[in-house]
Amino acid sequence: MMTDIVALADREYIREFLHRYCFALDRGSVDDVMSLFADECDLELRLGQLHRGREAVHTWYEVLTRKRMDVLRHQVHNQVIELRGEEASSQSYWDVVGDLNGEAMISAGFYEDTLRKRDGEWRFEKKGIWVQSRAPEALRFIELFCPGCATLLDTEVVRPVVTDDRTQRPAS
Repeated sequence: MMTDIVALADREYIREFLHRYCFALDRGSVDDVMSLFADECDLELRLGQLHRGREAVHTWYEVLTRKRMDVLRHQVHNQVIELRGEEASSQSYWDVVGDLNGEAMISAGFYEDTLRKRDGEWRFEKKGIWVQSRAPEALRFIELFCPGCATLLDTEVVRPVVTDDRTQRPAS
């Protein structure tokens, strides 16, 4: 019975934890974002970048928040959490709407995160961000979000990311 209560509390903590991440990112607070990451952490971006270590993750968020949109609203949903003792995985869809230099921007994708509980606190050990769709005006945002990635896209027409139907991950 006590194990079930702890598991429920951990799931709720992780659910709110992801919401705190979204609010911190929307407000442009790198300190608040980084307070959610473990001392040893990685950030993986799809369309193809891996930032290893806390300093690299911090630098990426600093660049992102310096170039962020005037208005940014992040929503997460359909979160699935798997607990494995002091480790957990969280998968969720995200949608972002905002104002990029006076133009509406919409983007969507999913997060795939690994969290670890240390000293009673959950933290991101690895955060995965997959961008699966974006409005045509979002190419500039994609370039800010993932420098060099816009060149991987067709620059005339933004095409949806082709995904494996089972995993919703980008197809090889």
